[in-house]
Amino acid sequence: MTRIIIAIAALALASCSTAGRERPARQVQVTNQTIASQQAGSPYVIDLTRSGTTYDVAAGIDASRVRVRTSSKEEITLAEFVRRQKGNYAGQRVLLGSLGDLVDVLPPDGGGAVSEAECKKDPRGGGTCTCTGRKDCSDLSRSGKCKSGPADAICGTGAGGGSGFGCTCDMKQ
Repeated sequence: MTRIIIAIAALALASCSTAGRERPARQVQVTNQTIASQQAGSPYVIDLTRSGTTYDVAAGIDASRVRVRTSSKEEITLAEFVRRQKGNYAGQRVLLGSLGDLVDVLPPDGGGAVSEAECKKDPRGGGTCTCTGRKDCSDLSRSGKCKSGPADAICGTGAGGGSGFGCTCDMKQ
């Protein structure tokens, strides 16, 4: 009888600890090998219409063979997507996906600069929020200030406005 009670208690605890937990984001590594596996002349497409997926684009890839499918179903170059997110793609590592999913794959802060998230409204509508460092990007993702789509955030070196690793997201309106 005692074993049954212990077993039931263990099951109850296990179900409580996993209740309400979302599945971790699927992580896709985009490397030169990944791109080379595509047919000649066919671009590798990073599909940001799929929620729950992050893309870790390695530094130094052949960016001319990478396109990004946005939530509006358009396909644009990786450099154009990063530019639209107020970033500058210079062949460095870039993380793409929703900010909430990206926080799980951000590198540790490692003593780099960390600053509280900053949001700036654009007079023409919308705006962006930026952060540097894993903790502040995590705080920003939970703040409710950012749009939640996978095409609405980017993380990488300099993406938060500083010289270290950071993130930029589109503001909710």
